[in-house]
Amino acid sequence: MTSWRSRAKAARYPDGVPSSLQSAILVASANSEFVGKVCAQLQNEGFRVVTAVTGADAVGKTHLLHPNLALLDVALPSMPGLEACLQIKSSITTAKTGVILFSSENQEFDRIAGFENGADDCAAASCSLRELVLRLKAVLGRRTGIHHRHRITVGSIIIDLSQRCVLVDQQLVQLTATEFRLLASLAKHVGVVIRREILLSEIGGNRTVIGTRSIDTYLQRLRTKLGKAARHLQTVRGFGYRLVP
Repeated sequence: MTSWRSRAKAARYPDGVPSSLQSAILVASANSEFVGKVCAQLQNEGFRVVTAVTGADAVGKTHLLHPNLALLDVALPSMPGLEACLQIKSSITTAKTGVILFSSENQEFDRIAGFENGADDCAAASCSLRELVLRLKAVLGRRTGIHHRHRITVGSIIIDLSQRCVLVDQQLVQLTATEFRLLASLAKHVGVVIRREILLSEIGGNRTVIGTRSIDTYLQRLRTKLGKAARHLQTVRGFGYRLVP
């Protein structure tokens, strides 16, 4: 029997709600011709697709459906793609959603601004549909960490939550309690850019006492101790940090 919730979602989204919402790809653009081509390409690749035509609609559907990834046109009406991206990445409930910004009108845009607003990738205006799909797969791949109940593996880094220890290439790395909590917080949200304020709250810091910039110092020390594995720890300028496989 179809539940009232399923019927409500189907009525609200006549373009089709995917049967497996967690594997959905959201495509947001007011360019209907471009959306049609992108959706056809994604469906041929085996993805389930849901669409949005405005920035506000894209943010709303991301909160409701929790897709794995959202493709956002930078020229979205009502709310530009940059702002929609920032809202998605700034919310705890949608921060894990991958975001790729692109232009459907063959216009260049400030990709640095895109990354500063939390985008996982920014596709050039000349990007082909095939390249766009490859970029999408790459983002999805980067965001997949191996997470067991008490152990998280991200690339060559193993974080043992029960023993509160970290291994890099099977070698024990000596971390302070604060450094361990920072690394564990990032590892629990692989691929997600986390703001300094959120990291500070997760390690129990008081912003008025030590300030959010102290996180930069802790992360720099953490990078030094991780050695070559520090490549997994990325800084997104003006936004925060993320851990990638």
